[in-house]
Amino acid sequence: MQHVPPAELSVYVGNLARIAGESGVVCANFKRMAATRRIGPNAWALSAAEVARAVEAAGEGSSFVIEDDGAEPGEDFAKATLVMARDPAALGRWARRPLPGYGFAETPAAPTREGPAAS
Repeated sequence: MQHVPPAELSVYVGNLARIAGESGVVCANFKRMAATRRIGPNAWALSAAEVARAVEAAGEGSSFVIEDDGAEPGEDFAKATLVMARDPAALGRWARRPLPGYGFAETPAAPTREGPAAS
């Protein structure tokens, strides 16, 4: 998603949610920083908060989690992945290291580093 300007992020996320439909899961990679910042002529590093607001603003009823793909937990300017689905249970099959506070990470069924929680 680093090619998507912050002002267009909710439209982009809404389009992804519509592509996923009722039963699909969408994974979109981005560069994550503490604050959204332009990092190139057509590239942005996005804050997790900005991505979360875009999902909520898209209004497609999707559940989501932001996966921390950095080498060290919580590092700045790291890789991250937005995982989105209408069915919250589907997220556990995709998220291994959720970024705390963004998505379903605090629920009892949340995945752990070792994999999805047992059901």
